[in-house]
Amino acid sequence: AAAGEEEERLPAPPTAWEVADAISCRVGEEEYDEEEQQALMDELNTDLDTLDDEVEAYLITDEAEVATKAKAWDEMNKEYLEAQAAKQAAREQMAAARGLDGETAEA
Repeated sequence: AAAGEEEERLPAPPTAWEVADAISCRVGEEEYDEEEQQALMDELNTDLDTLDDEVEAYLITDEAEVATKAKAWDEMNKEYLEAQAAKQAAREQMAAARGLDGETAEA
């Protein structure tokens, strides 16, 4: 978009939680018979099932892929992990000098 112009955006579709809130609000305002309540709950469950499928697509279930990504993360964050290990060692050393258990020492 050019300077000064706002990009027109469509509103995002409601989340399953927003639908649940809307349902609970509507139930308080009107009396729904059992069939209508069941229809609303079925709609919510369908939305949740769809959401589960979308989330499932991002989960890594292959153990080899998990190991590969963990190894890559460890390598990319090697300096951070070393610094954290050094801090933990220093805390344990201070705790030992004070006669405390290293696990209960706080930084």
